[in-house]
Amino acid sequence: MLEDKDFLDFCHGKNLGEGIEGYSNITDMQNYLLLLYSFVIATQNCQILEIGTHDGTSTLAFLKGASRIDGLVRSIDIDPCKPAHILIEKYGMQQWWRFFHNDSKQIFDIMKAEVGQKFNILLVDGDHTKTGALFDLKNYSQLVVDSGLILLHDTSMEDVKQALAEFIKETNYNNVTLPFPCSMTILRRIY
Repeated sequence: MLEDKDFLDFCHGKNLGEGIEGYSNITDMQNYLLLLYSFVIATQNCQILEIGTHDGTSTLAFLKGASRIDGLVRSIDIDPCKPAHILIEKYGMQQWWRFFHNDSKQIFDIMKAEVGQKFNILLVDGDHTKTGALFDLKNYSQLVVDSGLILLHDTSMEDVKQALAEFIKETNYNNVTLPFPCSMTILRRIY
């Protein structure tokens, strides 16, 4: 199990994936790990969907929270994300994680059918093209509960920024962008 002290050290740059081939401790997600964890523990029975797993950095933050409140993290990535699997197994977090090795566009109908209940948190950090990010926002936002959060990473990238602007123009969401490296925008539906 990932101990609290190790998790806090991880949030501040400690390499928990030391010795795992393909794992990089240098990540643009580092600034947001405590925030991701906090969002999860603030929600009972939290259901999380992460699009874009990479080396498991954000996944581990979500899983740390999910392990506290008996939540579940589902991750989709077009790559097999072997370093993430090793990291999550190393810290005994598998029981709160379901990984789907697929393209988010191809698996949308399967995710929609499987969910049963909607997601409390959606992290979009997969395809960074305008078309890809916009697809994920438009489609997967349908699977988020009314009071849920959508987190869009890398909104400092031009294509992702354009996808965000188009999504906001066509929908009814409040948003705030955190101005840290690579930026993250937090969206919530306006009632």
